[in-house]
Amino acid sequence: MGALWQTLSLGSYRAVASRVKYPVVAATISYTLLSFGLTAILSRLLGSRRFGEYAVVITIAGIFRLLASFSVEGGIPKFIAEWSHRDPAETRAYYAAGLSVRLAAGLTALLLAFVLSGPAARLYGIPHLSHAVAAAALYVCLLAPLASFFLACIQGREQPGRWSLTTVANALLVLPAGITGALGLSHWGLAGLLLWVGAGWAAAAFASGLSARRAMGFTWAAPDWSHARVLVPFLAPLWFGELIFMGTHVLLKSYLAVRAGPVSVGQFEIALTLLFQVSTLYGAIMIVFLPTWARLYAAKQGAELLESFSLARGAIIGVASAVGLMFALAGHWIVPLIFGHDQLGAVPAVRVMGLIMPLVFSGWVTLSVFVISNQTSVSARANLLWLAVVIPAGLFLIPRLGALGASLAFAAGYAVFTSYLVARARPFFARLQSWVQRETH
Repeated sequence: MGALWQTLSLGSYRAVASRVKYPVVAATISYTLLSFGLTAILSRLLGSRRFGEYAVVITIAGIFRLLASFSVEGGIPKFIAEWSHRDPAETRAYYAAGLSVRLAAGLTALLLAFVLSGPAARLYGIPHLSHAVAAAALYVCLLAPLASFFLACIQGREQPGRWSLTTVANALLVLPAGITGALGLSHWGLAGLLLWVGAGWAAAAFASGLSARRAMGFTWAAPDWSHARVLVPFLAPLWFGELIFMGTHVLLKSYLAVRAGPVSVGQFEIALTLLFQVSTLYGAIMIVFLPTWARLYAAKQGAELLESFSLARGAIIGVASAVGLMFALAGHWIVPLIFGHDQLGAVPAVRVMGLIMPLVFSGWVTLSVFVISNQTSVSARANLLWLAVVIPAGLFLIPRLGALGASLAFAAGYAVFTSYLVARARPFFARLQSWVQRETH
C-alpha cells in the first residue's frame, strides 16, 4: 500500500520534480540536440547514401568502445558520494582510480580501432572508409567517454545544477561542430566530418573538466592502483550486463531482418526509440537520487534512505505508467505524427512497449539498490536471465508476428528481469528496516 500511495500521491511528484527539474530539462535538451537534432540535420545534409555510410561507421566505432571500455561513469558517482562527506583523501583516490581506468580503457579501445579499422571496414562493405572509422573512434572511444566521466564526478558531488549546465554546454559545443563538418563534406570527406565532431567532443571534455574542477577542487591526481583494484571488480559486472544487453539487441534485430525483412526491423526500432526516449527522464532523475542513496547507505541512515527511495520509485513508476498508457492507447496517432503514416505497422509493437514501460522502469530503479550496496554481480545475472528469455521467445514469435513478436519477447524478458531483481532486493530492504529500528532506539 505504501508504494501504491507514493505512485498515486501528487505530493510525491511535486517533491521529486523540485529536486530533478534541472537535470530533466538539461537531459531532454541534450538528447534532443545530439540524438534527434544532429541525426536529422546530418541526414538532410549528407543524403541517404552518405548518411548510411556515416551510420555504419559510427556502428563500427561503437563496437570497439563496447569491447574495450568499462562503464566507469556507472560507478564513480557512488564512490565520490560515499566519501565526499567522510574522507576527502579517499574521494581523491577513487577519482584518480576512476580517471586512470577511464583513460586506460579509452586508449585501449582507440588502439584497437586504429589497428582493426581496415578489416572492420572491409567486413562491413566500406573498405574506402577505414580512416573514417578511426576518426570516429577518436571521440566515440576516448573524448565523449572522458566528458561523461567528468559529468559523473559532478553527479557524485551532488551538484545537479552544475551537471545540468555542463550537459547543455556540451551539446551546444558538439552540435555546431557536426554541422560545420557536414557543410564542408565535399572538401574533407566523411573522415573530416567525424574529426569535426571529435573537435566538438574535445571542447566538451575540456569544458566538463573545468566544471568538474569547480565541483571537486581538482581535475588530476596521481594514479592509485589499490583503489582501482576495488573499482574494476565493481564495474566489471555492469560492463558484462551492458555487453549482454547490446548483444541481445543485435541478435534480435538480425534475426528479425532475416525472417521478417527490413521494414519490420524499422518498426521495432521505432518502438525501442520511444521506450529509450522516455528512459532519458529516468536517467535524469537518477542523476540526483543515486549519489544521495549511496551516501545515505554508506552512513546507514535507513529511515531517510527508505523514504527517499519510496518517493522516487513511486514517481518514476507513476510517470512510466502514464506515458506507457498513452503509447498503448494513442499509438495509432503518435506513430504517424512522429514517424510518418507509412510506419503505422509499428503501432502494435509500440503498444506492447507502452504496456511494459512501468515494468521496465521498476526493474531499472530496483537495480540501483545493488549498485549502492556493492552487489553489481546481481546486474550481470539479471541480464543473463533476460537474455535467456528474450532470445528463445524471439526465435518463436518473430517468424509469426514480426516486430510485434520482438516486442513481446522483450516484454517476457523484462517480466523475468524485474521479478528476479525485486526478489533479490528483499534482503536489502530488510537490512534498511533493521537500521531504522536501531535509529529509533
